[in-house]
Amino acid sequence: MRSIHFYALAVVIAFLLPTTSAFADRSTVVPKQSTPAQRKCEDALASVVGSIQEGRDAQVADISASNLSEVYRGYPSGVELEVTLALDGSAADNVMNSPQLMTNASAQLINGCQGVGLVKFNRYYTDWNESFGLIDGTVSQFSQCVEPVGDRQYLEWGQRYCL
Repeated sequence: MRSIHFYALAVVIAFLLPTTSAFADRSTVVPKQSTPAQRKCEDALASVVGSIQEGRDAQVADISASNLSEVYRGYPSGVELEVTLALDGSAADNVMNSPQLMTNASAQLINGCQGVGLVKFNRYYTDWNESFGLIDGTVSQFSQCVEPVGDRQYLEWGQRYCL
């Protein structure tokens, strides 16, 4: 279990900190020496994974990162990345129904990983997701729900799709 998560963490760290020379070549998964920013982000990710999994049958089955510009307009300056945590296990629904846990986990990742402005929690193999991002300098749940429309290319910051 742990080795899979730390491999995933290393891959996500490589994506989150693309300007760091140790990660210039994305085929390099684990750097020989990590920078303080990388260690801070690794620690934040490990802490979040631990807080989700500890004491409950919930697993972080997948971790991914993507560019906010692919989905959003109007996001805060200084952030450009979204981290998605896919949750599985019999207690994953409990995590997905806990805005406090997800807000705290999101704040850890946003504060611990430079460039991250949005954290999305996804119930593995479903379309259920909850998004938390920086709104006016505070980590908040994206509660403005919009219907997916065929011609819609982007969401405004703070919006999420109703599925």
